[in-house]
Amino acid sequence: MLPKDLQLAIGAGAENLYYKDLPAELQTALWGLFFAAVEPLRLHGKLGAIHSSSRPWVTSGGPPRKHVEHCVRVMEGRGLMAVEFAMPPGGPSAIETPTLAFERERGLVNVVVDGPQGYGTSVPALWEVTSPELAIVRMHGRNVDTWAKKGLTTSSQRFNITTTPRRNSPRSRNRRDSGAQGASHSCGPEQQP
Repeated sequence: MLPKDLQLAIGAGAENLYYKDLPAELQTALWGLFFAAVEPLRLHGKLGAIHSSSRPWVTSGGPPRKHVEHCVRVMEGRGLMAVEFAMPPGGPSAIETPTLAFERERGLVNVVVDGPQGYGTSVPALWEVTSPELAIVRMHGRNVDTWAKKGLTTSSQRFNITTTPRRNSPRSRNRRDSGAQGASHSCGPEQQP
């Protein structure tokens, strides 16, 4: 929930609120709240990266890319930013080269998402490191029976993150030597041990 002063500035009754529709002073205020919230982590050396996860309809081109560029400018000097994009029309080949180049040029961490492929909600599994400082792999499991199932009430119903020998395949082993200095595993609250 937004602080009262921001709620008043936005106006009551707004069902859907989009960042792009906010006046610049409110965008700045929201960033200020965000940075204040993560500052204790940064001060204590516990902030590896700020992770930007896109909704399924947000791909790496056009306006979404411009929004990420905006976020990169706002984040400048405040730490690493990690980005994952959804699958564009045309599949992984339509995203791989331009997205990885975009991330490398801006010092962004590519987020590898290990999950089912071929769905409108899939995130392409681009097993590439774009930053020498950090590598992030989000393990969503490969539960194809529930990945795009309608009516699920929690993400834990969709994901299946049970580790199997397949996770230790040659593809996975090769990624360990990809050049990144660190690794991180990100999962939702339903998946916390």
